Amino acid sequence: GFLLRIKELFVPFIGRHGWNEALYASIIDDCFVFHRQFPSLVQYIRPDFNLGILFYISMFLSVYFLGNSEWIYRLPSLLASLINVLLFYLIGKRIFKRKCLLSLTLALLYAILPITVYYGARAQAEELMNLPYLVTIFFLTKYILVNRAKYIYVSSFALGVSCFLVKQT
Repeated sequence: GFLLRIKELFVPFIGRHGWNEALYASIIDDCFVFHRQFPSLVQYIRPDFNLGILFYISMFLSVYFLGNSEWIYRLPSLLASLINVLLFYLIGKRIFKRKCLLSLTLALLYAILPITVYYGARAQAEELMNLPYLVTIFFLTKYILVNRAKYIYVSSFALGVSCFLVKQT
């Protein structure tokens, strides 16, 4: 999964669907890096600011700690995509009663799915939105098997976090 995504990580913003990534990067630069506009006002000026604040915070943190580069903006999506592959494997391992071949097949299918490869290497919210949903399913299956309340609480918390990664389309 990583090898399929890494070659797409260095494609410039000006390219396929690059206007979207450039818009998200400019929101990070304007609001968080250069402090030019207050983020709550930006949602009326730039309609794509309403993707959910966690998407922009994750991009800001990667830019803040690692520098300002096109691939740095894409790093949160790449990491979320790779974690999603791992979560699919772990969920499959629970559902298929520890049959590793089926779990690996499930993870492999997700890892090579063209749309997840594409969005896993782009500065867009799709792969980040899948992450809390998969965490929810992971802990929900754990709750079903073990029947301990802490797993349903973590599952509910992850589902609540997903509300901050909302995309309207």
